[in-house]
Parts: sequence; C-alpha cells; structure tokens
Amino acid sequence: MADTGTTSLSEVKVIFSDTHLGSGHAPGIVNPFEDFHHDDKLAELIDHHCSGRFADVPVELFINGDFLDTLKVPWEGTFPTEVTEPIAAAKVARCVRGHPAVFDALRRFISVPDHRVTINPGNHDIDIVFPGAQRVIRARLGVPEDSQAVTFVTDREFTQFPMGVIVCHGNGFETMNRIEPGRATRKTDDGREVLDLPIGSRFVLDCLMPVKRENQLIDHVVPLSTYLMYGLVFETRFTVRLLGRSIRFFLQAPMGGQDQEELSLVKKIQLALENISLFSDFEKQAFKTVKGLEEFSTLITGHSHKAMIRRFPGNRTYVNTGTWTRTVRLELGDLGPVDKLTYALVEYPTKGPPSVNLMAFNGTRRVTEALST
Repeated sequence: MADTGTTSLSEVKVIFSDTHLGSGHAPGIVNPFEDFHHDDKLAELIDHHCSGRFADVPVELFINGDFLDTLKVPWEGTFPTEVTEPIAAAKVARCVRGHPAVFDALRRFISVPDHRVTINPGNHDIDIVFPGAQRVIRARLGVPEDSQAVTFVTDREFTQFPMGVIVCHGNGFETMNRIEPGRATRKTDDGREVLDLPIGSRFVLDCLMPVKRENQLIDHVVPLSTYLMYGLVFETRFTVRLLGRSIRFFLQAPMGGQDQEELSLVKKIQLALENISLFSDFEKQAFKTVKGLEEFSTLITGHSHKAMIRRFPGNRTYVNTGTWTRTVRLELGDLGPVDKLTYALVEYPTKGPPSVNLMAFNGTRRVTEALST
C-alpha cells in the first residue's frame, strides 16, 4: 500500500468498531452491564482526526458496528427480546447520555468542513435501524434529519469505498448473528413492529445478561467453549447453571426467523456448537464470502474482537479493527487479556492507491488513572 505520510491527501477514512458503549456509570455506582471505559481516549481519537494534517482534508469517520451495546441496556428492569421503536429510542438515549465526552467529540468532528460520520449498526446495536433511534443521535449531534454530516447504513451489508476497499461489520458471516440487509424488523401477531433479533443476540439476552452481574466478563471470553470447560472444574455451580440455561434456550427458542421454517433439532445443535465456539475461522469465512466481489482489494471488518492485518495473494488485504472493550482470549496461540485501542486508517493520496493500516491509539499520556468511579 502507498505511503501517504508526506503525500498530499484527497480523502481519509477512519474506521473503528466494537466500542460497545452502554448506559454509562452513575457517580459512585458500578454498572455491571457497562463494558466501555475509554471515553476520554475515544474522544481524543475523534478530535485527532479533525485537526493537524486532517483539518483541511475530507474525512469520513465510519463507525463499523457495535458502537453502542443496546443489548446490555435494560428496559424497565428487564432485557426484552421484543424491542419496539420507542424502546429502541429510549435505550439509545441512555447510551448517549452515558457517554457525553464521546458525543461531544463527534459534534466537534462534524463541525469541521468536509468531515462526516457514518454509523453502521452491528448485532449489538440493531436498535439504530429505527428512525426514532437515529433521531436521538442526530439531535445530540445537533444536525437535522436530512443532514449528510451524519448518516446511517440500514439497507446493505457491504459499504464500498473507492479503489476496492470494502467495509462491513462481519456478523453476516455467521449464521447465529446474521441480519438480512433491510430486514432488521418484523411484525408481531398483534401488528407491532419489533427488531428481528438474530439467534446470537437472543442468546445474549436470555442466557448471558441474567448472569452478567455475577461474572462481568462472561460475554468477553473467547472461545466460550473453552471457558465452560474451565468453569466446570473451577466455577462448577455457576457454569452448570449457565449450561442449563443455554440448553433450554437452544431447545425451546424459535429459530426459524421471519418467513422461514422452524429449524430441526440437528440444526439447532449445530448452531449451539457454533455459538459456544465463537469466531472460529472467522477470517476464512469472511474472505470466502467476499472473494467474488468485483474490484475487491481490501476487506475491513470488526465483530470478532481480534485486531489484525493480513496480506493475501492477489494484492488483497484483510483488516479487523478489533474492539475497545477488554477481551480475554483462551486460544493457546493468543492467550490472555487484550486491551489495545485499535482502528483502521485508509488514506487516499491525490495519485495512486490508498494506504491501508491497522492503527493503535495511545492517546495522551496520563501520570495517574482512576480505577473506580
């Protein structure tokens, strides 16, 4: 890829994903459902790309899925699986209120000429497909509904940038988490429009959220299957309860989706095994899916929380932007906690191909850091 460090730029794309902003923390009270703790650094990242050499260049901030984590925002004390537009808007509003520094930075970003924000919902913030939820975000950023400074991707899985750069969240590569483009909602028997949550999202709501107060990292351990084997030995009571809840879910939960037949028991078992071995061969499946796309040179995803950049034959590049939440990986080749703040930077020079890089944001050095709120 081209080196644009000293070259004049025609445009820049900044892509991050999987920040999982929840409803925040009240002063002195820890919210067990809040997994994002880098408000100041994310605000600094946003400000960084509307100043200095980025001030006079068109910059698009592409938030590539799971910006918010509305799955982990309770509604009237519960985690509903039938989410209507008013409920979705209320949950998004709580996320917005919970992270003022981030949204203040976004507002500053779009105030710079030729700087805009695109939000692509993932499987943890599907609520954003509702116009009411989008109005909450636009209002907080101070832009009218017809403004192109803030746009939302709701009708497609892949977004194509110039010169073969393709971006998608990545949940579409997994049966458990796939959301059909343009079909993120369904009608209930009584005529209400609700989110058509994928099986993986319902598993989070029905199985993981009820136990998250007891184990706040339960949805950030990869792969879950390895953790369950460990837990049977060292956290037997907790793990047996979680396994029992999970088995009941996969046996009883409807899994046909709208306009589809109910899945067979064998298929349900296959999906259950896929869900507890989260993200296995994710990159292989991603490339298999997109290799037929025309003029494809670079694929940028998120979702798996595993930041990486790889070069492939045919001058093709794969980038995963990772996550801004703490992840504990139990694979032998990648063992331990991961907490790098990563994003992708695509810089288009006035001539030649773009430079595509996976970046780590360090932010301003702080002498001290508060470990509690």
